[in-house]
Amino acid sequence: MSKISFIATGDSFITRRIPDKNSKSFNELTNLIKSADAKFTNLEITTHNFEGYPAANSGGTWAVAPPYVIDELLEYGFNLFAWGNNHT
Repeated sequence: MSKISFIATGDSFITRRIPDKNSKSFNELTNLIKSADAKFTNLEITTHNFEGYPAANSGGTWAVAPPYVIDELLEYGFNLFAWGNNHT
């Protein structure tokens, strides 16, 4: 019987680019994530280019980031995402 390895994180509330993709800590974390078969994170934001108009009362904040944040998470090695639908 073959084994499947799984790694998961909590909420990814990332709204800007990874600052230093050549750093030791980035490479160590990326290697750890990429070592698993299934790599899951909860995307706790919406991604768009700020089109449309937000609700008058958002309950505190608009959880939004530019679409490139998805590419940043893919660079970490994630291949499974949940979407924070309470922000959608």
